[in-house]
Amino acid sequence: MDYIEAKRAADQAVSRLSDAEAKLLNIMQNKKQKTVGFHWDGVKHTATYTQRTTNQINENGLRKALTAKVYDKFTVKKLDRKALENAMTDGEIDPVIVAKFVEQVPGKTYLTYRTKDDNDEG
Repeated sequence: MDYIEAKRAADQAVSRLSDAEAKLLNIMQNKKQKTVGFHWDGVKHTATYTQRTTNQINENGLRKALTAKVYDKFTVKKLDRKALENAMTDGEIDPVIVAKFVEQVPGKTYLTYRTKDDNDEG
């Protein structure tokens, strides 16, 4: 039963880590702090507040704005973003119209943890 005990301990550790990460993210967000760090036993430890954003396209609205015939040239069951980007780059489609239907959606916040030996240069 070593496996089950180890698995239970790992699950508890992951849960504690998740709780600690959420608390630290909240503190860093409130203080508008990007990175925290400390030195311990000759090693520098840092945690960096990280959040990615993605573009979300209102495909129904864009289809109406471009007309179905034009829009369908850039779809393969769903919008072909690369083809649409190329069409905007080539001047075939007005990027201003497309921009009305694109919004940046923040992703989940998380910490990026790194360690670096104090003796390392760089």
